[in-house]
Amino acid sequence: MGISPSTIELWETNRSTPDVRSMKKIIEFIGCYPLAEPTTLSERIRKYRYVHGLSLEEFGQLLGVDGSTVWSWENGKYMPLLETIKIIQKVIM
Repeated sequence: MGISPSTIELWETNRSTPDVRSMKKIIEFIGCYPLAEPTTLSERIRKYRYVHGLSLEEFGQLLGVDGSTVWSWENGKYMPLLETIKIIQKVIM
């Protein structure tokens, strides 16, 4: 996977978390999404980004919004507008 043993140790001891590109590699390596199945829109957005290796900015570009807006959705700070939710559903479904 191109990841050093010390990096994996940091992940295992919760001193660091994988970035999106690493998460994509982890998901491909183990063959499944390693976190709990998403139940909220925020979690579904995060899962989609991780599975596809997309940064906040890259996912935002798919929707025509800024990466900080995607971050606020994923972290429950704000909810997207209804018309944006419909676009998100088309993208992640």
